[in-house]
Amino acid sequence: SSSSSSSSSSSSFSSTTFRPNWRSAGVSGMHVFGGAVFESPPRSGRHYVELSLFIEDDLQVHLRQYKEQMDAMRTHRPLAVAHTGGEGQLLDASCSWPTLSGRRISVRALVFGFGRSSLRARCLIPSTAKSSPAKDSGQVGLEFTLIVEDVHMPVHLTGRDGAERFLTLCSHPWWNLDRFGKQYPEFLSTWLTYHKEVIGVEEFWLYDIDGSLGPELAKVTANFTVRYFPNFPDTIPILRNLTSQGWPFSSEMLAYDHCLFHNTGSSRWIASVHGVDGYIVAARKGSTSLRNTLSEIAGPGDIPVCSVSVRRCSFGGPKEMDKSRHLVEAFPFRMENCSEDGPFHLDDPIHSGDGSAIYSLAHRAVCTDQSRLVKLPVHKWRLNHYVDAWSNRCRNCRIRDDLLMSEIHTIARKTMSKVD
Repeated sequence: SSSSSSSSSSSSFSSTTFRPNWRSAGVSGMHVFGGAVFESPPRSGRHYVELSLFIEDDLQVHLRQYKEQMDAMRTHRPLAVAHTGGEGQLLDASCSWPTLSGRRISVRALVFGFGRSSLRARCLIPSTAKSSPAKDSGQVGLEFTLIVEDVHMPVHLTGRDGAERFLTLCSHPWWNLDRFGKQYPEFLSTWLTYHKEVIGVEEFWLYDIDGSLGPELAKVTANFTVRYFPNFPDTIPILRNLTSQGWPFSSEMLAYDHCLFHNTGSSRWIASVHGVDGYIVAARKGSTSLRNTLSEIAGPGDIPVCSVSVRRCSFGGPKEMDKSRHLVEAFPFRMENCSEDGPFHLDDPIHSGDGSAIYSLAHRAVCTDQSRLVKLPVHKWRLNHYVDAWSNRCRNCRIRDDLLMSEIHTIARKTMSKVD
């Protein structure tokens, strides 16, 4: 925000993102994952706060039929799908704002969502709303009360500080990594080093559902900036119950959502790479860097880029080396056309951090109406997905492709020299 005065009005806000204390934000089954302030239309002076919100079943929130949700995603338009107390009745939600005069103003909230992930609650910030400086940084914060049905949740959002990163990488919640580590002892160090040194990732946000990533991170000796969220579903009781009943993917989109909302405004680009069996790769040697590619895509233009979609390229087949310490060495064969899936079906997206990505679904973004999706050609950039790392899944991986091998060997030599 552009002001730190406790008496400033909403007109002093710039489009930015705020970080809530999300681990203690849950009230009666309601959890706030993140918040963003944006101006709409641009240069209008009208600012809104938008919260990423998860509501558990004890508030009796239900979602409409699958077809409606899919139709909304195809048109990239928010659909108010949360309702309670009867078909078609939307959630009664509002934001209660403290004002400069000491009174409070209640503003009705728009609640919308896509599929069984989190919801969005969007409220206009009144021109007389009072902002407050954060105690630790002096940056502007927002304090208000979110009211959903009869539940009141105090929300305190703190303005971000520090320089903006260029690229942050988000994982989905992993599990059983101890098993993976026994088979490929250097999998995590290699994966982190490659994406930091070759791709340019500055910060990693990594999640698991069982704590198995922690011991593997402890083995990594190189210096990486990692935010680790162990046992991610345990924060929300319903997710913990679903995970314990054998539904490990139940928290996947919520983890992506958590990472997107916490890094919007702090990172220019936010990449969703589903697992340690996936590597972002320039499909031709000597290609321009990912930084340059993204900068060119987001160059001057009338319509901002919401998200860049990176196509998956499946690797697998018979193992080249049974005792390989590196995943890339073990599976050098890919599918002839990389994938049998169409665009967006199993892509790994890189979202813009400017707030134009409303949702981070598993393999694509849901964008604002004023932004666009870009598909990267698979012959320029791709995500090598070593699908047979966990089980035999690629029956048509017959084309040898050693493009990534030299990079992995270089990283391995550096690792060995540091150990020596």
